Amino acid sequence: MSDRIIDSPRKSQKGYSKVRLVMNAKLRNVPVIVNLSGKRSGSKYSFFFTGEISASDIKELENDEYDVQIAVVNNTQLGSVVFGTGGVYTMVLNEEKRSFAVTTITPENYVSVLWLIPQYFLMACSEILYAITGLGFAFSQSPRSMKTMIMSGLLTSVAFGNVIVIAISGAQICKDAVWEILIYAGIMFLCMIVFSIQAMWYQYAVIPPEDDFIMETNGEDGSSAKKNKEVNINWLKAKIISATKGKYFN
Repeated sequence: MSDRIIDSPRKSQKGYSKVRLVMNAKLRNVPVIVNLSGKRSGSKYSFFFTGEISASDIKELENDEYDVQIAVVNNTQLGSVVFGTGGVYTMVLNEEKRSFAVTTITPENYVSVLWLIPQYFLMACSEILYAITGLGFAFSQSPRSMKTMIMSGLLTSVAFGNVIVIAISGAQICKDAVWEILIYAGIMFLCMIVFSIQAMWYQYAVIPPEDDFIMETNGEDGSSAKKNKEVNINWLKAKIISATKGKYFN
């Protein structure tokens, strides 16, 4: 083997860690096995070496903290090492001293916390658009005797949506977060189609404001009741004109 090893600084396209192991062993003809065991993921990778100085190929490993074991005759625990997302590393092991050193060729991926600002801004805008229109629609289209129930039903549906998110996230259906986000987006898209179809045939309920109820009066001429009745008729007429574009009141 040549005494020169050239490492590639190119990151993994899948976001994994790229690792190369270099072994310095005093045993020439005895194979040496190095095992990397992930503490969180449970994944295990094995590297085989022969000769005094040998190097492995670059492998893509899951981002995790790994226990390093070297096996010649018996397994020996050397310690642990953390490989970050998108990092490129070279690990040099000394079989005689039972030690290792890690050199970072390319640092792990770094995302600035300032990227949260546009995300929270968009989330706030979507929450405003949903909350105002949803609450306004539920309140204005529900009968007076059921406004509280309809509003509670709306908030219960929001809670049910949170339960769906907890179930999908807790079940860990997808290892990659991007696929989990796509599942949520797909569910939202299906709901959008259903709501769009319902909106095409929805007929708005005409409910007069509470102040326009016909009120009883103690007056002899009934002027208050008559006035409120006229207000109701004018209000309903305006609503019908608005809904029918003046078809029945030309």
